[in-house]
Amino acid sequence: MAVVAPSSQLRPEQQRLAEQAFQILEEDWDLQVAYTPELTRSHLHLAGTDQDRAAEFQQQLEDERVRAVFCIRGGYGVARLLPLLQPTSWHQQPKWLVGFSDCSLLLHYLQRHTDWLVCHGPTLASPQFVGGPHADKNREALKGVLFKSESPSTPVQFLQNSESAKGRLSGGCLSVILSALGTEAQVDLADSILFLEEVYEAPYRLDRMLTQMRQSGQFEKVRAFIFGEFVECGTPEQVKDVLLDVLSDLNLPMAIGLPHGHGEINHPLLLGQWAELDAQQNAIHFKNNEPLAT
Repeated sequence: MAVVAPSSQLRPEQQRLAEQAFQILEEDWDLQVAYTPELTRSHLHLAGTDQDRAAEFQQQLEDERVRAVFCIRGGYGVARLLPLLQPTSWHQQPKWLVGFSDCSLLLHYLQRHTDWLVCHGPTLASPQFVGGPHADKNREALKGVLFKSESPSTPVQFLQNSESAKGRLSGGCLSVILSALGTEAQVDLADSILFLEEVYEAPYRLDRMLTQMRQSGQFEKVRAFIFGEFVECGTPEQVKDVLLDVLSDLNLPMAIGLPHGHGEINHPLLLGQWAELDAQQNAIHFKNNEPLAT
């Protein structure tokens, strides 16, 4: 496996978390970490120049020995990489890519250009993966997806239109998905069950982002909505009020409750897999994918 730093530079405390994460991957998960980035590398607010970060990512995706690539952190910077990547030269044996937040654009990009398995899950240099109160459970869930092809059903709560729906799982952090609108990195929402989560955005900003997405016509392609955590985005009731006020007249199934996002709990989701939002069992079910190892 390999580790890449496609977005923001690492702060000193994140560097320490990264080193602990590498140890867990090697000693507890029995993985051979073939490549790790220079943890102190920086350019402005980024983990290196665009050329350095793109070359690093390109190299690991071309390396036939690498079975999985883990993103070390999110932040900002992936959008600057995408025009520099050359997907036609990537090794076509399926691999895993793991990351979320800003890295979700990389996940969607690979989903368009390859048959690889893209996992929207914790980055390594974070309390979600090491040190946080739910890190053990997050790692257990991620390991289950990667090694055992486990994608357990999750209880959800319907907000409206309690009808079942099936579709491709797509989405991520709302502000990141919105930032790609109108660019080559725009996320394909056709026939999707769209999951969204967010962090540090006031209710009026959630309203503004959802309204822009809706007015762009992107939500006309969606079959249903499923929402993860909205961390420090107002009270849960304020978030629900915004979601319903902006989206309810689309008359699509809408549910909340995914244990996923920028909070302490971040269980992995496989983008592109088929999912069913089940109104009878108040749950979302996922179709399994090829495991990393057996």
